[in-house]
Amino acid sequence: MITEKSDRACFTTVGSIYTILAISITLFTLQGCDMFNEQHEPPFEVYGDSEILKEMIINIWSIYGDPRSRAYVEKIQTLLYKGRQYALKNDLAFSYKIFCAYKNKVIKMEFDNLRPGKATPINHLYISNEHDGIYIMYSGYNGNYPPPPKYGPGIEFEDYLQKYNIVNKDEQEVLRKQFFEFYDPALQEARRLPLGEDKLEYYRKLSLEDKKAYNMPVEYILQMNLPEDELKELLEHAKKRLK
Repeated sequence: MITEKSDRACFTTVGSIYTILAISITLFTLQGCDMFNEQHEPPFEVYGDSEILKEMIINIWSIYGDPRSRAYVEKIQTLLYKGRQYALKNDLAFSYKIFCAYKNKVIKMEFDNLRPGKATPINHLYISNEHDGIYIMYSGYNGNYPPPPKYGPGIEFEDYLQKYNIVNKDEQEVLRKQFFEFYDPALQEARRLPLGEDKLEYYRKLSLEDKKAYNMPVEYILQMNLPEDELKELLEHAKKRLK
């Protein structure tokens, strides 16, 4: 549902995708939560002037743990397309990227999905039209917290490419699609992410028992270049789990 509203709430910590993967593992473990269990986020809601939203596209990229493959996966889905809001298939995400386009002006947000333990989770986006352009804010939970920062104002897509020195034509086309394409949530499939070197190093340093506890897919186990005896034991563990 699209609703006009001007409330401001708090935002989640901003960080890089590979940082959040390492941090999230620790936090979820401390909270006694398996990050690969099937869990769902509250629905995303958009608040703003209906006339502005009729000219707006919002695509949401998320990364989360797939409970079936025990792998990290990514998915991009359209939340808002020119006034119509869509229900996302929204699993418990580690981090988000939000691509917002108003006419030919764009705003990109990136943040980690971290919340205080007692906070009531929400996923609210607030769109405002101010004297110098369109702004967007994200609120991840209710509560008496400092207001979130505003992202914006939106800038022309070509200016965005120049600002961030995106000169590769293939990269430009991917980004153009992320801002302006329609990604029907009912049709989008999750894609497995390869592990970055920093994440592989984190796993390598774990004890054998801790590695087993994460129930990693075979693909990730093979990426770690482990000693032969440890590799064999982890592969056997993975084989038994898949039976």
